[in-house]
Amino acid sequence: MVPLCLDEGIGLIPWSPLARGFLTGSRKRGEKGETTRAVAYLARAIAAVPVSVALLSLAGALAAKANDADNAITWLRAAVAGSSGAEQVRLARELTNVCSSLDRLGDAVSELERVCAQNPEARKELWSVLRKALAQSGQHEKEAELVFERAHQEKPIEKQKLLLEAALLFERGGAHARALSVARELLDLNAEQLEYRLLAARALDALDRSGEAIQLLQEAVASPERSKARGLKPVWKLMADIHLRRDELSEALPFLIQAHKLDRADLELALVLGLTAMDLDDLETGPPALRLVMVGHERRAPSTKAMTKAQISQVYYQLALFEAHKGHGTAARRLVKHALEQRPDFQAAQRLRAELG
Repeated sequence: MVPLCLDEGIGLIPWSPLARGFLTGSRKRGEKGETTRAVAYLARAIAAVPVSVALLSLAGALAAKANDADNAITWLRAAVAGSSGAEQVRLARELTNVCSSLDRLGDAVSELERVCAQNPEARKELWSVLRKALAQSGQHEKEAELVFERAHQEKPIEKQKLLLEAALLFERGGAHARALSVARELLDLNAEQLEYRLLAARALDALDRSGEAIQLLQEAVASPERSKARGLKPVWKLMADIHLRRDELSEALPFLIQAHKLDRADLELALVLGLTAMDLDDLETGPPALRLVMVGHERRAPSTKAMTKAQISQVYYQLALFEAHKGHGTAARRLVKHALEQRPDFQAAQRLRAELG
């Protein structure tokens, strides 16, 4: 018929171009029509559903290759909706891959969530696919809830591993109350695990409960013997960070000193300690810490590469002030020169150079 119409120049109108809903995904297996005619039609169409699904899948793949995102996703979602069992899982994976290539992962997530909600068996198969899609689309809180749910289906060791992943995802997504809840659950499982305590403290701090955060951390360093353990450096540092964020320099300084004692190779920590001590006129603590940073910079230590020129300039300037205070003019002039090499527009260093002559 089609060749004849083409030869004779006769117009052709396709009958039911959307196959009474199959090409839009609005018809599913087991549905019945609303009229006698529709019942008869759907009976024949449903018998051919595998063919319809295959056509939808093919149409979606072709549309994706042509960068026709809307039609590709519409047809592949229809294919997923019209299938079941292993075929539905396969098509859901295919939809996810296509959505990822078209930068439309949100569409895949909504379809994966629908399939998983309706089909418990598919949920097991598609768990990792859904998690990856949520991660790639930046939906960290949803991913965290998915991981949290899975954690409670696992044995103790795997449960703790997944709960920690969930808590970190909640933290990353800004859901600090949920992060705290999961961290407390982890502490109930293993109160000695330092990472769980740090996580709970960060969540408390984010919720403006810094006092509780400090108390929780201080419990970890309560005994004199334990306080000197190298592994406790993150605890001392976090306590310092909590105070520094509130401009509580005097409160932060003792914690910075403890952290520095446990790891003198951490030059970023030495920088913070040195500058904080100098701000507090602690000339016993500040200069030695800043000298470590200066030596590390001059020896091109890897940990100084991330430091800005402004930070390095401040190190030289503070040491120049210290030497000037001690009456060591030559050393002070050399240091202020280095400060201005790093940051020529540093006005305080310019004034100091003028004073030193």
